[in-house]
Amino acid sequence: MLLSPPGGTKIPAHENDAARLGGRIHSMQKTKKSVSKRFKVTATGKMIRRTPGFRHLLGAKSTKAKRRATRDKLVAPGHAAALIQCLPFVR
Repeated sequence: MLLSPPGGTKIPAHENDAARLGGRIHSMQKTKKSVSKRFKVTATGKMIRRTPGFRHLLGAKSTKAKRRATRDKLVAPGHAAALIQCLPFVR
């Protein structure tokens, strides 16, 4: 997008934004959508995930395994640290 200041010369919009901010452009980390769709963060900060492998071929799996798969699982703290960095607005 081009903006035309008084005087008629056109400058790119991003350069205009930098001038308006005093020469500084603040970058923001984007949310990793694949992580936000697969994991949820509890009120205490723990991460919850679904049990994988229960979308098809369920006839071969026992009733007990299918019943246990309906419960959400906690993500291990070592894995959760990297995943929480992908969700900058959840903290």
